Amino acid sequence: MKRASIKDLARIANVSHSTVSRALSRNPLVNQATAERIRRLADEHGYRPSAAARSLVTSRTATVGVVVTNITDPFAAEVVSGIEEAALEHDYSVFLANSNAEPAREVKVVRSFEERRVDGVIVTSSRVGSVYAGLLAKAEVPIVLLNNQHPGEFLHSVMIANPEAATEAVQHLLALGHRRIAYVGDRLGRQSDTERFAGYRVALDY
Repeated sequence: MKRASIKDLARIANVSHSTVSRALSRNPLVNQATAERIRRLADEHGYRPSAAARSLVTSRTATVGVVVTNITDPFAAEVVSGIEEAALEHDYSVFLANSNAEPAREVKVVRSFEERRVDGVIVTSSRVGSVYAGLLAKAEVPIVLLNNQHPGEFLHSVMIANPEAATEAVQHLLALGHRRIAYVGDRLGRQSDTERFAGYRVALDY
């Protein structure tokens, strides 16, 4: 059966389109008895609000774009799970894309999300964090970097407390009686590795 539209409900209830719209959004300007009758009719005739139509009115799409290096990464999977839970609580949907740790692909995906008019973009473990300062000025949506792998400030950024976490980890081992504690990092000079090594040294020097 074809789902009813607002026009259909207005005709059935013998009221204006605006009255139906207000009743469905629980606007107090509509008489309570009329509003309840309209909502009952909406249920009976299978009415469902159109997200596309709503976005035209509000200029918002209730969607968030998320870019991860690879969804099979346990860290990325945990982050996406948390994002989805928060999004659902606020009636938002999530678009997910892999960058495969390729800088050019990451930028392309972010721009494609902008073109789709998402309300925000979240990028995990960005490989091009240093270029977002320029992109942000041109972007029409806010971009948030999670665990940015490149040094430099970014307006919207959520970082792991790397120095503090590394210090606490070493202190825990010291408390257990260990004295020869090694640090395994990389030679790429990433901000996260630099900060973790600094926290490691602080605990040992202390």
